[in-house]
Amino acid sequence: MLTELRAGAEAARRALFAQAVDHHKAGRLGLAAALYRALLALGCADAAVTGNLELLLNQVLAAAVGRLEAGDPGETAGLARWALEQRPGRDDAWRLLAMAERRQERPEAAAAALARALTLAPGVAEGHAEAGRQAE
Repeated sequence: MLTELRAGAEAARRALFAQAVDHHKAGRLGLAAALYRALLALGCADAAVTGNLELLLNQVLAAAVGRLEAGDPGETAGLARWALEQRPGRDDAWRLLAMAERRQERPEAAAAALARALTLAPGVAEGHAEAGRQAE
């Protein structure tokens, strides 16, 4: 009986992962991220789940950089915040949020986001470069 339960749980995990991948491929990143996080919460922290979630977040952050370069700091900030909801420890998302906030002329929010980024990754040069831009 225990073997059957384990087999059923594994089948359910595989089905959930397949759904997450399908959503990811179709561009439904919010749904994919929710399913990846659910798998992690269920203790399914294998390389495929964590790797796909990180890939998804990298895709979102790349889009956010593109929006910042296109002159849309509001959209950039929204994408960075969404990424941080998924993984609050992403120093790159905090730095991107800091840049977006600075460009929206919100110095307090920019400084707070940058402080978090520097706390998470004090040796990353981009964080110190952004600190210099904020100081200007």
